[in-house]
Amino acid sequence: MPVIPLFPLNIVLFPGMQLPLNIFEERYKLMIGECIEKNQSFGVVLIQEGDDVGGTALPHPVGCAAQITKVEYQPDGRILIMSLGETRFAINETYHDKPYLYADVDYIEDALPDDDVAVSAALRQLVITYLETLREAADVEFDSHQIPLSLPAITYLSCMLLQTDNLEKQALLEIEDLTDLARKLTSIYKREIAFLETRLTPPQVTVGDTPFSLN
Repeated sequence: MPVIPLFPLNIVLFPGMQLPLNIFEERYKLMIGECIEKNQSFGVVLIQEGDDVGGTALPHPVGCAAQITKVEYQPDGRILIMSLGETRFAINETYHDKPYLYADVDYIEDALPDDDVAVSAALRQLVITYLETLREAADVEFDSHQIPLSLPAITYLSCMLLQTDNLEKQALLEIEDLTDLARKLTSIYKREIAFLETRLTPPQVTVGDTPFSLN
């Protein structure tokens, strides 16, 4: 059973997502130093109770392993790292006999359904519509040709792009089956697109029998 160190944070990490971190607490400098030395991943888990700085934080039961891809040591002792989300995991048991938290985990393998192309294509189109709506609202640039089609890639990208709270993102992280996750995301994106379009539509008033926009 894999044993990995845990980094409780106020963020939900997904596979394929980049996460820069500023490591300044001694316990996490020790943890990251050991990960670098052993070329080992660490687990990013959303905090359920407690704080990410000082004290003890109770994590949610599902997190995502992160691989360190870049390290910069600072003159003041801080360590700046860039990490990349790899694989989701479920915590079996946590241990507290080190300065940092660590746990036995089960990695969650992404099983692909037979109809993954149809499922991913439908979600991909919704993501493109969502980004196009955001571009209209906030001048956000993107290239639709760079939106992936494979089910794991579009599913996790969809999770990252959502402008929603951490608890909803955590609920998505905990859906093990990718098809179920894609269907849940489809529902959420339809909701978010409708919300954005409502905000973008100028209010209508009627003078006599003639409606006109206040825009």
